[in-house]
Amino acid sequence: MKTIFKSATIIVGILVLSLASCERYDMIDNIVRTGQMAPTIYWELPSNSVAAGENVEFHAQYYTREEGVTTHHLELWYQINENIVTSVSCPLVSSTLKFTMGTNASNVTRDDQMIVSYAHNPESWDDTKRAYQLDTVFPTSNTLASIGWTAPEAWDQDKFDAYFPATLPQVFKDSLYKKCGYNEFRSILIKLKLMTPERFEGIKDSVENPNTGGFDYFIKTDSMPIVKGMYDNTKFSDLILDPSSGTYNIEYSKIYTLTATLKAIDSKGIAGITDKKEIELR
Repeated sequence: MKTIFKSATIIVGILVLSLASCERYDMIDNIVRTGQMAPTIYWELPSNSVAAGENVEFHAQYYTREEGVTTHHLELWYQINENIVTSVSCPLVSSTLKFTMGTNASNVTRDDQMIVSYAHNPESWDDTKRAYQLDTVFPTSNTLASIGWTAPEAWDQDKFDAYFPATLPQVFKDSLYKKCGYNEFRSILIKLKLMTPERFEGIKDSVENPNTGGFDYFIKTDSMPIVKGMYDNTKFSDLILDPSSGTYNIEYSKIYTLTATLKAIDSKGIAGITDKKEIELR
C-alpha cells in the first residue's frame, strides 16, 4: 500500500507540473497552446525607415510541418508608438551655469491591430528554400509624418502654442531666476542691453573671501528689485535667443514608429508569428 500511495503521489505531482507548464508557456493571445504545431514564418525588411504614407516592403518565407494542415492566409499587424522630445535652454547665462529644461516621452498611441490580410499562394513554393515566398508591402498613414521645430531663426508663436504648454514660459523664467546669481544676472542684463556694464558696476558690491584671497561679488540688496523688475519684463523668447547664432534655443520633435509583426494562419486557425520589426516614419 505504501508503494502504491507513493506512485499515485508522483503521478499527481507530474500532472500538476504538466498543467502548470502548459499554463506558463501559452503563446501570445493564446493563439498557440502546448501540443499544437504552428506555422513557421520568417520575414525581413530592406529598410526600417520610410516616409509616412509610403508602403513598407518586406519579404517573408513560411511553411507548415503538420501533415494535412496548410496555410490559410497571412496577417500584418502593427502598433503605433509616439516619441516626443522637447528642449529649451538659455544661452545668455554665464559659462558656469548651463540651464536647460526638457522632456523625452514615449507612449503607445494605438494598440496592436491587423492592418492587412494576404491570401496564401500555393504556387509560391520554393523547392530550394523549402518554404512559401511572399514579396509584398503594407501601408502607412501620411498623418504619422514626423514633426520637427529646432533652433528656428524666426520666432513662431503659433508653433510654440501648438507644441508647448502655455505654462512653460513662466515656469522656465521662474526656474531660471532661482538659479541665477551675480554672474548670471550680469550676463543676461548686459547681453539683452537692459544695462550697460558701467551701470551694472553701480549696483554691485563685494566681500573679501578669506579662502581664496579674492572678492565675492553680489548685487546690492536695494538694487535687487530693479534687477527683478527688468528680468520679469523680459520676454521668454528673448531669454532663449542666442545672440551669437541668431537662433532660438528651442527644440520640438515628434516621431512615430511602428512595431510590426507578420502572422501565418493555418487551416486549423493556429498562427505562427514573426519577430517584431521597428519601422520609423519620417
